[in-house]
This record gives sequence, C-alpha cells and structure tokens, in this order.
Amino acid sequence: MTRQVDQGARSVARHQSEAPYCKHLEAEAKKEEKVEEKEESDDESCVAVAPHLELRNLNIVKKVKGIKDATVDFMRTMSSGYSMKSFSGSSSGSRIATPPKQNQSRGCWTLTPHVKKWLTKHHMKESQAYQYFVLRAQNIALSHGYEIVNWEETFNNFGNKLSRKTVVHNWLGAGVAEKVVAAGLRCIVSNQDKWYLHYLDATWQQFYMNEPLTNITNPNQQKLVLGGEVCMWGEFIDGSDIEQTIWPRAAAAAERLWTPYDNLAKDPRQVTGRLAHFRCLLNQRGVAAAPLAGPGRVAPEEPGSCYTQ
Repeated sequence: MTRQVDQGARSVARHQSEAPYCKHLEAEAKKEEKVEEKEESDDESCVAVAPHLELRNLNIVKKVKGIKDATVDFMRTMSSGYSMKSFSGSSSGSRIATPPKQNQSRGCWTLTPHVKKWLTKHHMKESQAYQYFVLRAQNIALSHGYEIVNWEETFNNFGNKLSRKTVVHNWLGAGVAEKVVAAGLRCIVSNQDKWYLHYLDATWQQFYMNEPLTNITNPNQQKLVLGGEVCMWGEFIDGSDIEQTIWPRAAAAAERLWTPYDNLAKDPRQVTGRLAHFRCLLNQRGVAAAPLAGPGRVAPEEPGSCYTQ
C-alpha cells in the first residue's frame, strides 16, 4: 500500500484533448479582437473579493482573467518552458469566484464588465465558464506532458469532465477522498480541519490520528490515494512564528504517512514520548518547535524541560 506521494514512480504520457465540446468555444475565442478594456471596475471588483491580498499593482489583477486569450497564451508559454516533465503542475480550481451560494458576495467574474459580456455571448453561467477555463488549462498542461493536480472544487463541481489523469487534492473536509477514488481518480489528502497548520486548535493528536484511507477498504482504491500533505499558508504567518506553527504537529502527520498502517499506534499517548524527543532535537538544532501540550503555536506554560512541555 502506497502511503506517500512518489513522484519518481509516476508515468507521464502525452495527452489528447478530452474536452471536444470546448473546441468550438476555443475557436471563437481566438477570433475575438484582443482589445484591452481599460475599466477601473475590472480591477476594483477583483480586489473587493480578496481585500486581504492588499494588491499594490492592480495591473497584475487585470491581466489574469481566466477566459481571456492572453491568460491562456501565458499558460501555454509557461508550460512549454519547463524541461522536467515529471513536475506535477497544479491547474488549481480553488478559490474561484463562481456563482454566490448562501448569500455570499458576488465574485470578480460576475462584476467584471468584459467577463459578463463574454458570458452573455457564449450563453454561459459563471460555473460553466469556470469549468471551461479549468478544462482548457488541463489540456494545455497535459499536452506538454505534465501531470496535473486540481483542488477538490473541480471534482465536486464537474468531476465527470476531468481528465482521467487528474490528481484531486482534497482539502475541504472528510468524505471526499473516498468519492474521488471510487470514481477512479487519484487523490492527495489535506483535509483542513485536521491537516491545515494555521488551524491552531488542531492538536498534534488530531494530526496523528487523521487517516487518509478512512472508509477506503478496496485495495485497488487504496492505491489511488497517493498520500497526504499538511498545509501552511503564508498569509497566516510571518518569520517570527512560522517554525512553531509547523512543528511539531507536522511531524505527527509525517509518522502517520510514513508508517505502514498496521504498525501505527492506535492511541496517540503511545507517541507522546517519541514526539517530545523529536521536538527537543529540533530545539537543539535551532528550530523553534512549539511545546506538545496545548494547541498549535502555544507558548510553554512555565519554564522546564522540552521533554515535559
């Protein structure tokens, strides 16, 4: 049973387009005049969706619009520029501003004039444009011999349209991995409530006990779970707290992934001493790994040995 991502063992094959129904749209898009619409509302709408990004150069936002040919041309150029074809390129799929749900704010695609015009011309809803762009990005990456990783939103919204070579990265929660492998696709597990490091209330015990193969009992489907990944996002940390946010909780997940299932501790208390020792080794080497006791990134309750904190 494979319990970690083995990029070296992945086979890479050239890919023929698997989305023929998009071809007529691509042909029409190429015929359109490449006229840059200088509208401030384009930029402002995107920034309004993600104000925390504090974008200084709004021209960057303006140029990265999923349905514009310039964006697709950039992806083609970027994809053809790499020589290492074993590289797994993410064609993303997360954080796309699709139609509002549960009264959420409207996204940048809905508020951008030239995108609204494009949607009207092609008789598409925002969700359909999202699918169109993701599948187009997939075809570009695969045509250059790359393997692709998509966030789970693509699977949740149009999983039956994805290339059969897609690796789905599960992050939103439990239950997705089993659906992905049941559909015959490969999966990487990073469910946010257990393996997102900026969730400071997730203890190392939760990191350790999070099993990627939960409810996946078919041996052939188990092989489709490539492994797992703990995630740390830059907007939640800086140089002063990154190490204690990552360690030692990431080490608990690492043992889960690197250990044959039958050899794993059934009770995290059996792991405490070993993980405390590892945390001490990190401290001795200058890594500011946080204490085991309490939530992530917590300060020691009092002075004492790193073995007991």
